[in-house]
Amino acid sequence: MKIKITVLAVLFCSTFFAEEAWIKPMSGIHKNFKGKPGTVALYGDSITYSSHFWEPIKDGVANCGDIDTKKLISYISPECWKWKGKDNGNVIGWSVRNGLQVIDKVLAMHDPETAIIMFGTNDIERGSVKDRKFAEEMTAVIKKCLDNGTVVLLSTIPPRRNWQEKVNEFNAAIIAVANELQIPLVDYYAEVLKRRPEDWDGTLISKVDGCHPTAGGKTEDWNAEALKSNGYALRNYLTFKKYGEIYENILSKR
Repeated sequence: MKIKITVLAVLFCSTFFAEEAWIKPMSGIHKNFKGKPGTVALYGDSITYSSHFWEPIKDGVANCGDIDTKKLISYISPECWKWKGKDNGNVIGWSVRNGLQVIDKVLAMHDPETAIIMFGTNDIERGSVKDRKFAEEMTAVIKKCLDNGTVVLLSTIPPRRNWQEKVNEFNAAIIAVANELQIPLVDYYAEVLKRRPEDWDGTLISKVDGCHPTAGGKTEDWNAEALKSNGYALRNYLTFKKYGEIYENILSKR
C-alpha cells in the first residue's frame, strides 16, 4: 500500500505542473489550425477502439453537473464520433510505434482540431521505455499533431494486473512527455487508484484480463457509484471534462 500511495503522489504532482502550463502553448498551436472546428480524432489501442469509449457520449450524458455536456456535444462534429478502426488511428493491439506509422495519413484524412491519445498498454509487453524508444516515439506522434495545428489531449494508461512496475515506468514517461510539450493530460491511472487504491482489479479494471476498463451499465452515466465501478464511465468522464477545459480555454476563443 505504501508503494501505491507514493507512486500516486508523484503522478499527481507531475500532472499538476502539466495542467498549469498547457493553455498558452496550445492556444498558439490552435491559431494554426485550418480544418473543421469540432473535429476530434482518437489515437490508441483497444482501450480507445472500444465502442464503450467516447462514442456513447454523443446521445447525451446522465448525472454530470460539472460539465456543460450539451454545449460540448453540440460543438463536436457528428461524423467524428465513429472515427474508430485502423483508418482512423486506433486498433486492438497497437503500440505507439503503430500509431507513428500511420499518423501522417490519418492527420491528412481528417485534419482534426483535437486529438485524444492513449498508447502504452501494449508497449509494456514489448520492452522497457528505453528499449522501445517509447518517449521518443510518443513525442514524434504528438509533434506531428501539433505541427498540423491539432491540440493534443494525452492520457496515462490504466493499472494492469501483474504489470504494475512496467505501467509505472511507462506512465512516468507519458507524464514527462506531456510536461515537456506542455499539452493537456488526463491522468487516468491516478484517478483509478484515487477511487480504488486497493481493489481496482475487478472493479474499474476487468477481472477477466486485468487490463481493460470495465463497462458494466452505461458508460455515459457518470453517477458517483459508476465512477468507482465502471472503468469506461470514468475514462469518458475524465476525458470529456478535460476536453471541456480545452474548449473553454482554447477552442471557443477562435
